[in-house]
Amino acid sequence: MLSHLWKWQLFRPLSQPPLFKRHVSSLSPIVSHKQELVERTRGLVQSVIEVLRAMTAKESDIAQLQVARDQLDQLFLLVVVGEFNSGKSTLINALLGGTYLKEGVLPTTALLHHVCYGERHGQVQEGNVIHEMVPV
Repeated sequence: MLSHLWKWQLFRPLSQPPLFKRHVSSLSPIVSHKQELVERTRGLVQSVIEVLRAMTAKESDIAQLQVARDQLDQLFLLVVVGEFNSGKSTLINALLGGTYLKEGVLPTTALLHHVCYGERHGQVQEGNVIHEMVPV
C-alpha cells in the first residue's frame, strides 16, 4: 500500500497538492487551540490526582501523574528527517498552517533548520544551522 501511494505521489500532476498536505492542513485549527487544550488537560490530570489522594492511592502513582502534569509546560523537540525532496518542508508548513519553509521541486532546505517561535517570521543563520522563527 505504501509503495502504491509513493508511486501515485511520484506521477501525480504538479498542479495538485501533495496528499498529506491536503489532509494535514486540516490540523491547523487544533494547533491554534493548543494552550486551551493544555490547560484543560492540566485540569483533568489534577482532578485525577485529587481523586487518587481521596482513595489513598500509592504516592508513587500520584507522583507519576504530577510529573506528567508538570511536563505539559515543558518544550519538546520534534525532529523531521527524510531523503532530499521528500516533502519535509511541506509537512512542517502544513502543520504550522502557513508557508514558512521554502518548498519546491528541487531541494530547497539543504541546511539544518531549527523552527522555533518568534514574534514575526524571520531567519538567523549560525554556521550550518538556520533558525527559522515563526509566529505560531
